[in-house]
Amino acid sequence: MSTELKLPGLGPDDAGVTLLKWHVQAGDAISPGDLLAELESDKTIVEFEAQEAGVITELKIAEGSEGVRSGDVLAMISANGSATAEPAITASTERAEDLPATAEPAPAAEQPVEAAVEAAPATPPSSAATPESGATAMATAIATQTGASISDVAGTGDQGRVTARDLGVDTAPNPGGTTPSSLSALAERMLEMTGQSPAAFNASGPGNRLTARDIGIAFEKPDRHGAIAGTAPDATSSADPDLDKVTAEFTEVPAGGVKRATARRLAQSKRDAPHYYMSMDMCVDELISWRAVLNETRKDDARISVNDIIVKMVAAALKREPSLNAAWTGDAVRHYSGVDIAVAVASDRGLMTPVIRNAHTLSLDDIHFSIAELAKRAAEGKLAPSELQGGTFTISNLGMFGVSDFSAIINPPQAAILAVAASRLVAVPVSAEPDSGTVNRSMMTCTLSVDHRAADGVDGARYLNALKEIVEDPRRLLL
Repeated sequence: MSTELKLPGLGPDDAGVTLLKWHVQAGDAISPGDLLAELESDKTIVEFEAQEAGVITELKIAEGSEGVRSGDVLAMISANGSATAEPAITASTERAEDLPATAEPAPAAEQPVEAAVEAAPATPPSSAATPESGATAMATAIATQTGASISDVAGTGDQGRVTARDLGVDTAPNPGGTTPSSLSALAERMLEMTGQSPAAFNASGPGNRLTARDIGIAFEKPDRHGAIAGTAPDATSSADPDLDKVTAEFTEVPAGGVKRATARRLAQSKRDAPHYYMSMDMCVDELISWRAVLNETRKDDARISVNDIIVKMVAAALKREPSLNAAWTGDAVRHYSGVDIAVAVASDRGLMTPVIRNAHTLSLDDIHFSIAELAKRAAEGKLAPSELQGGTFTISNLGMFGVSDFSAIINPPQAAILAVAASRLVAVPVSAEPDSGTVNRSMMTCTLSVDHRAADGVDGARYLNALKEIVEDPRRLLL
């Protein structure tokens, strides 16, 4: 008896994951804790481990499949230790709900795919009986799969019937293609309906797999709520049509899950949250001197950085002026008692913001080693989702790059983010008296971005003043 191995819950924002790599194949015996697969969410790479013992009998999702969501069946497991399937992925990379409602059962496992296709009737669907008046059978199946309304399409077929071509499906084969090693379920269904051989098409899926798009289906699938966004653009076109008018040569780097998630969330934040900005210069002479004393007897890997100290000071200031340690809920302002600082970290996969929990209670050593470990695993793509979620305030520090000042976009759903710039020597007056002369000071500009729905301008000003007092006199951390 085989049981289903399903993807567990992915949290409230279930945007789907990509199955990057299988570490097992059908026929493998597994035990609790064994690594089964690597999954990429929109924030990190997650290792999926076995929860029970058994034998993998079938892998249901192919490597490279996107949009895998909570509850999707990843594999079949036999608890009695008998493997009944060949060690290969035979399932479609399309999700089950993406198949036409009128699709027939797939051929038995022992029946070759090629034989099933050859057994399909050679009569084109345009001459077959249709379950819906005014449309061919293939057009009806496509409309069912996509949610398109046949009544809104002008038919070009016999007696004005709507055909597959009218819905964006080109059934003309691609001569000279090599025989695919496997077919997706939707591609197989369409081949059966048209009586064509898979050898007539070039496969573009993983492992020489023939997909529905390979046989000419260029429509866009319904979104999670079943709405149709329209026909998908050609793969070479961009979202902004003006980009296609640029004649300069270019290369494109595909955006990974982290990059896409960052783009989506920050665009939402900039659009929905009414940002206001305020900056303040802070003298860091005492901070730099204090850091030098702290690091006198430390080994290289334990040396406290300016960023470590800034995290501690930002958290301490939030405890004194907590109005920015908050979030806008839509009809209320939620104030947090704990200070969980998200620290922006650049990686090859995109911008990540791992969270330092209860930063106001941690020592500088704890903060230093926590940031070092999180930054290392962020670069490796091995952060757990829980380490990237739930921050109450974010710091973006570009001081190490010599940036003099900048403004950051709020990390939703937080109420504020602090942009920390590089320190620089500035000649400042010795006193308010005229002709008192000047003295060089190391000054650092901090720019606060605040969601005006959650906090007013006076709240931001009070917080910056509290932070300035601590930065310019680190002894206040002891109070």
